Order: sequence, then C-alpha cells, then structure tokens
Amino acid sequence: TLPVSIGGTGFTSYTKGDILIASGASTTLAKLNIGADGKVLMASSSATNGASWETLPTGVTNHALLSNLSYASSGHTGFEPTVTKGNITEATSSILTIIGGTSAIIGAGVSIQVKQSSSSQNGFLSSADWSTFNSKESALTFTGPLAKNANIISIATSTASTNGFLTSADWTTFNSKQNGSANLTSIASIATTTGNLIIANGTGWTGLTVGANGKVLTASSTATGGVSWETISGGSGITSLNGETGTSQTFITGTIGTDFNIGSALSVHRFNIPSSSVTARGLLTSTDWNAFNNKQDKLWTLSGSNLTASSTSWNVGIGTTTIPSLLTVGANAGFQVNSSGNLIKINNIAYSFPSSQGGGSTVLSNSGDGTLSWSAVSGGLSAWVDDGAFVRLTTDSDVVGIGATSTAKLTVSASSTSDGLLVNQTGIGNIVNFQDAGSSVFKIADGGNIEAINQLQIGVVTAPPSVAIGGATSTVNGYIIHTFTAIGTSTFQVFSSGFNVEVLVVAAGGGGGGDRNGSAGGGGGGGVKQNLNTPVSIGNYSVVVGAGGAGGNNNNNGINGANSSFSTLIATGGGGGGFGYSSPGGPGNTGGSGGGAGAQLNTGGAGVVGQGNNGGNTIANYCGAAGGGGGGAVGGSYSGSGPGAVGGSGIQNSISGASIYYAGGGGGGGECAGGGAGGAGGGGAGGGLNGVNGAINTGGGGGGAGGGASVGTGGNGGSGIVIIRYAINPNTASGVLAVNSGSSTVAALTVNQVSTGKILNLQDDGLSVFTVLDGGNVGIGTTTPTSKLSIVGTSGSIAQLFDIASSTGLSIFHVSPNGNVGIGTTTPTSKLSIVGTSGSTDQLFDIASSTGLSIFHVSPNGNVGIGTTTPTLGPLVMGSGAYVTTGGVWTNASDRNMKENFTIFNDDDILKKIQQLSITEWNYKNESSQIKHIGPVAQDFYGLFNLGDSNTSISTIDPAGIALVGIKALSNRLASSTSFMNIDENGNLVISVTNPQEGKVEIVDLTKISASSIQTVFVVNQDGSGDIADFQSKGVSVVNIGQEGKV
Repeated sequence: TLPVSIGGTGFTSYTKGDILIASGASTTLAKLNIGADGKVLMASSSATNGASWETLPTGVTNHALLSNLSYASSGHTGFEPTVTKGNITEATSSILTIIGGTSAIIGAGVSIQVKQSSSSQNGFLSSADWSTFNSKESALTFTGPLAKNANIISIATSTASTNGFLTSADWTTFNSKQNGSANLTSIASIATTTGNLIIANGTGWTGLTVGANGKVLTASSTATGGVSWETISGGSGITSLNGETGTSQTFITGTIGTDFNIGSALSVHRFNIPSSSVTARGLLTSTDWNAFNNKQDKLWTLSGSNLTASSTSWNVGIGTTTIPSLLTVGANAGFQVNSSGNLIKINNIAYSFPSSQGGGSTVLSNSGDGTLSWSAVSGGLSAWVDDGAFVRLTTDSDVVGIGATSTAKLTVSASSTSDGLLVNQTGIGNIVNFQDAGSSVFKIADGGNIEAINQLQIGVVTAPPSVAIGGATSTVNGYIIHTFTAIGTSTFQVFSSGFNVEVLVVAAGGGGGGDRNGSAGGGGGGGVKQNLNTPVSIGNYSVVVGAGGAGGNNNNNGINGANSSFSTLIATGGGGGGFGYSSPGGPGNTGGSGGGAGAQLNTGGAGVVGQGNNGGNTIANYCGAAGGGGGGAVGGSYSGSGPGAVGGSGIQNSISGASIYYAGGGGGGGECAGGGAGGAGGGGAGGGLNGVNGAINTGGGGGGAGGGASVGTGGNGGSGIVIIRYAINPNTASGVLAVNSGSSTVAALTVNQVSTGKILNLQDDGLSVFTVLDGGNVGIGTTTPTSKLSIVGTSGSIAQLFDIASSTGLSIFHVSPNGNVGIGTTTPTSKLSIVGTSGSTDQLFDIASSTGLSIFHVSPNGNVGIGTTTPTLGPLVMGSGAYVTTGGVWTNASDRNMKENFTIFNDDDILKKIQQLSITEWNYKNESSQIKHIGPVAQDFYGLFNLGDSNTSISTIDPAGIALVGIKALSNRLASSTSFMNIDENGNLVISVTNPQEGKVEIVDLTKISASSIQTVFVVNQDGSGDIADFQSKGVSVVNIGQEGKV
C-alpha cells in the first residue's frame, strides 16, 4: 500500500482487475474497479477519473476481415478493400500489401493465407513432411583413414606418413620379407665353427673364421666385412710411469722414511714401508708383535660406578707386593680380606669372626687367639669407676638394671614387699630433682614439698622412652614420626608391643616419555597406600623406598617407578609416559598412576584402583602430549592447542605434621608451545625439549619430552617415601587424667576412657555444661550430643548459641537461638546475614582458591565479583570483563585485545544461512506457557554457524553479530542492484528504466504480458490530451493509438 502523501491511493485491499489511475488531484492515484464483461475502457471527460468502462460505441464494428472499419469522428474514411485483390488501403494509398507469387503469405479474397511449402513454394511445413524430415539421418562425420568429399566416402593409400589401405605391390613386398621366428636364410650356410663371426659385407652376410691365438680383431677398409684378425706389434701402451719414460721399468721395496712412500729414479720405482716405531708409521715387526702379544691384558673394568678386576682369581695388594689374601693393605700386610669376603686380619692381628648375627644386647668376645664370638654382657665391678667425686659407669652409654633387665638408663624392680625406690635425704638438699636438659621438671624439696611439676600423670603407664627406631626420627604435635627417604631396603625395629602405628607408603614416580619428532607424555605419580591403624609387635619390619623411573629417550616410553612398601603394605610404582612421535607415539604405561599418552592419538596408562589415577589421552596432533595421572586426579588430556597437558594433581596428606602433596603426575611435553605443568606433589613439568625430573621423595612423575625434530629425553620420576608415626605414649593404659603445664609437644589435658562412660562431664551446680561422650561427640548445654558438636541454648533465654567477638567486644561470628547466623551483626534476620563495618573498606565476602586467587567476592557496596576483587562496573562483574550494568543490562566483554584468530567471511553466505534458520515462537518448559519468546533453537543455530562451544545454548553476542552481518549483506545488495519498477517524483510508473521520456508508464525489455481468458490483458486510460499509447521500435513509432482510439 502506497500512502497518499507520496502519490498512493491509501487503499489496503484490491480486487482482481483493479487499475490505479491518476485522480482529479494532480498528485494522487485513484482505484478504478474492473468493468463488466465486454466493456471497454474509454476516455471520458465527464468521468471522475477521466476514463470509464463503457459499451463499444455505435459505428465501431469489429470485423475479423478488417473490412469496412471506420470511425465517424476521425479524419479517415475508414478501411475498405480496393479493387486490387489482397491489398488493404486507407483512402487512396495502400498501407498493407499482400505479396503474391512464391511468397508464403498471400491474399485470398478478403482473407490472408499461408501456403504449404514444397520444392518450389515457401510456406508452412505439413505434418507429413515434418515426419519425413525428422526421420532423416543426422549429418555423418568421418576421421582418418575414412574421408568424405561431397557424397563420396574414400580411404587413402597407406604410406610412411598416411594411414590407409595396402596396395597389392606393397603386400607382395611385405609378404616376401623374412619371417622373424625362422633362421635367416642368407646366413644358414655359414659355417658354425666355434668362434666364427657373422659380419655384414655390404650386400649381405658373410662368415669370418676365428683368428689364430694372439690375433686381434682390427677394423680394415680393405678386408671383406670391414674387419680382420691381425697381429699387434709392440711400441704402444704405457709411455710414462711416475714421470719415468724408459721402455723398461722396475719395482723394488725399501724401508726409507717415517710413512709409506713411493720413490722413482730413472727406471726404478721403490715402494718404501718403514718399520713402525714411536716416530714412524709402518709395518709391525715380528719382534714388536711378540712384545705386544706378551703384554698384560687390562686389569680392571669400569662399568658405571663399579670397578671390577678382570679376573676373579687375582689377589689385590695396596701398598705392598706381598699379597697373601684376596685384598691386602699395608707394607706389613696388616689388613687382609680372604677370598670369601671375610675380614681375617686387622692391624696385623688375625681374627676369626662369627658366621651369624648375635642376639640382642650381646657383644663380641675374644677367646684370646683372635676367635670372636657373641656373648652377653657380664656384670662386675669393672663396669663402674670411682673417680673421687662420683661413682659412675665406665661406659657412659651403658644402662643399669636393679632387680631387672634394663631398657632405660636406670630400671628398678622390687618384690611386692619392698620399696621399689627409697630416697633418704639426711641433709637439707632436695629429696628428688628430675631434670630435662638442666631444667627441673619434678622436684621434691627438703621437707617433702613438691616445688616443680612439669607433668603429673595419675593411673598412667608410660611407654619406654623409645619404642622403635629406623629412618629419620622427629617429634611433632604429640607424635613420634619415622621418615624413610633412602632408596632401597631399611629396617623399622620395634621394642615394645601392644600399640598401633599410622603408615603412609608412596611409590616412586614413572619417568617421562622420550621424544623424536613429536611430544611425549608425562610419567604417572607413584601409587599411594595408607593404613591409619596398623598393629605392630616387637621385631623388625622391612621398609622399601622405590627409585624413580628413568625418563625415556628417543622413541622410548619412560620406565615405571619402583614399588615402595612397609611390611605387606605395598604401593605400586608410577607408569612411564608414552613416547612422542609424529605417526604415532606410544600410549602411557600402567602403574600406581598411569603414564600420560604420547602424541598422537594414544591413551593414557591405567592407574591402580585405590592407589592412583589414569594418565591423560592425546588427539591426532603432534604439538602436545598428555599429563601423567596423579594420586588425586587424572592426568590432563591434550586438546590440540597450547602447551602440553598438565599432570594430575597429587594427594594431600598431613602424616608428617605438615600438609604435603605426594604423587603428582608429570606434565606432558609440548613441541609447539612448551610443556605442561607438573601436578602438585612433585610432578616434573613437561619440556619443549627435555622433561623436568620429578621431585625426590614425593613419588612425582617425570615431565614428558617435547624435542620435535631434536631428540628429547623425559624427566626421571621422583623417588618414593615411607612415613610411620605413633603417639608419644602409644601403649597408654586405663589412665583417668594427665596434666601438662605447658610443654609444646604434650597435650595439656588427656582423658582416656576405656569403658563406655562419658569421657568428660563438666557441671555447674549439678547442671552439665560440657559433655564428651564415649565415641567423641561433644555437647554444650546438652548431655546427649547426637553429632560431633551439639550446642543447645537454654529454653526462654536470650543468650546466644554461639558468638565470637573481637578484643573490643565487636561481634565477628554470631549464632542466634533460632539458628540464624550473623557475620558482623548480632541480630541476623536471615539464615546468613553479613554486615560490613560503616566506613570500612573491608570486603563483605570472598572465596579464593588454594593459590589465593579470588573466585567469588562481595564488595562493601554489594557489588559481586566472580574472578575479580574490584567489581566497580556494576552489581555483577566477571573476571573475563563481562558485567551487568546498574540498569540491569548484560554487557559482554568485547575488547579487541582479548580476541584473536580474526576471520573475514562472505556476508552473502551468512545471509543464506539466516534464510535457512528456523525462527519460531516458544516457551521454556520450566516457565508458564503464557510467557512467550521468539528465536532459534541452539541445535539449529550451532549446526548452521558453528559458534560457541555447545549445541544446547546460545551466547548473547553471537545472534547480534549474525544479525549485523545479515543487515550488511542486505545493504550491499540494495546499493548494488537496479530497480525493476519505480514511481518517480512525477507519478510515472517506470518499469526497467530509470529516466522515462514521456507517458505515465514506460516499459523496456518486457517480453510478455499474459492473462487468463476472463481477464483483461492490459488497460490504458488517457485522461489528458495525449495519445493513449505509442509503441516504438528503436525510438520510431510503429503503432500509435490516438486520443480518440484511432490506430
């Protein structure tokens, strides 16, 4: 619909056949409804719009034969036939002449006819002739040797350069030639004596008898066949040898010089080979050969760090030429070891050691002749010495037992009727004074007053000072800790029974994979086994610390780490990383934690269930490899971009007294962008060339290599570790109270309940205020706690359940009786109320990662930051740069500096995809069906444009970008296209032209206007004084319909 303001009618609907026509107003169009059947559109000054549908006027006759056609109002007399048959004239001049003769169109009476064509007549083609012509053969084409000239088809005669037929003369020539499979008839009679030659003589073949011995076949123009057997005379051949031209040359040998040389003089040539010596290179004389052959073979072989004698039957002497034993040291052979490895002489004194280990607390005794044996320590006054001031043991490290075998410095055991220890002070000194490092810990002064008590235990049996030895020993937080770090087998020796130990066993990490033209996987962390309640008894326990697996080199996986163990508790070594290669590398090894896969398209090794995790996988890309599995997480898989994948995180454990990660996976190697980081817990980082070693005594996997075209070596796995700990008094009996006044290593209060009663019950005037039940549940305000900590307020009391305040009394953390929690407020109105301090810049709330990186943050003004601590742009700010404005508008991060991989694409391609995109109205299933939305579904959007990282969601920025590209494409199309139909400023309707010369409608290159049988094809209404229509050909009028309808 065109508005009236720009020349339109303003109508919103039309009926078939309606015509737009200029109205009485010069700037608007009117609608002229279709007339009744048979009506014609006639110009009429009385009609509203200058034209109307009318019945054909009287005097206008529609004659099919164009006879007697006249217009009363025109200046013509009408169209009338003349006396000349076939002519149509206007007045006295012919305007249409029917051509006679052979013309296809002729006049027949008042009819115009088209003749049938024949051999002498132009005209229409009959159906019979059409069938005849249609059945004829299409034109034939020919290629050699066939040729066509007019109606003649011919074949050329064959020649050296032309394909064709064979003449009889050529056939005879070719037929007379020798058959290739038969013997040549012209040489059949030639003698077949051995050595005869067949030679062409110019006209045929001839035989040449073999020459006499010594004759030479020589070319000769006079000989039959051009060659003959001749005797060759002397005088030709070598004319100079090493510069000498004599006819007789002689070779001799010599020994002149310090190296091989040839000397020539006159006709003598000497080949000099001197005998080899310190200064000359040459032949080896028989004398020298015998001297060298009789020399001693090598005495020692060095392999790694091991030096081995070349023969097991040799004796070795150091500092002596008298060697009676396998090893003898000193000029007097005072130190000797025999062939069995036994020490037989020390300080030139012969000894015979026992063949087995002695029992506990036994010593070696000498029989007097050097024969040693194990025997118990004998008593006697010889163990004591009186130096005048003190009576003491001769040996400070000895122990004393009175009435018992001592396990401490002093042990006193008495019968049931005697005192175990009696101290009688007759002077004024202290009765008893026990000291620790010179400081009194328990002192009974003269008179019986106890003046120093560091620890008082009632009903407690104290364990021996040392219940076990082995490894490096430390005391932390009430525990004795034994740490084993030395690779190999050690012993944990227990002296007391009836207690349990905690054990952590970490196996060694696997080595990172080697690399040659690719990226290698990181080694897996060692397996981790822990037992928190392992019973031990008196005896020795085997402890094994595994060695880290060696990193692979070239196309080799890393070596698995060695197992670690305590007694029967065994942790499996980490798997080696897969090697890196371009087509393809290797999968990771299985182990405690599996090794990471090498490039390309490989799987990580499997971890042992309960000890570790799987290594990561790789895709078909050589740039990076996977990380090894860790004790706490699987190894990272390589996704195809960036550095190698990270190693799996290790597992955290506090058995040593500090929180430490163990068994981190090694990072994957990275040829293109560097290696991935090792997992927490000693995992070595992957390398751009060589991998990094896993940390020792962590069980960390070695980093994978990433050498690319260079040969890279994977990092070695970290060695394992074994840690054992137990309480300082592990075999404490049924004690009821232990008090410590301040030792940093002993609890201030220990209560051990061996029955089922309450461990602790504190009361105020008979009302329980603090209760600890058997099993450890703690109750405050209740004697029946049902959880580890139960707090119950007093009924009707305004006292709070829980409150933590600062030193100034300001509430920090508060729990009201209704369960509401307040931080910074004592009147929380919700389950959690957080109130900042007025004027303070302290943040209300912050959640950070283990590295201190903020994850969730609430500022004092209420703004929330996710991944940022400065949410100043709006109420919700993301660390990525996106945020919600104060007006509630979501704003995407779109900084050019945050983007990469810019791609130019075809706008029209995007426009085509927009046309394919289905856009519908819908509602979300979790919303009311009355809440409608319009847009595409994510599956269709992702399938067409492949934007974002999911086919189930659409970002807010992508549809906007697609819409802008579509608008741009449409704008470009409109700017570059030519309008087919326009209405210019004068109201002219212009079809396919831009500058109409005249008339309301001008049509150019319009090939067809058609209508159904009941429609008017075309209606033109001229309301002015101009012609109704003017049909032109190349600017020249060919048919003109004047204002009155005259043609």
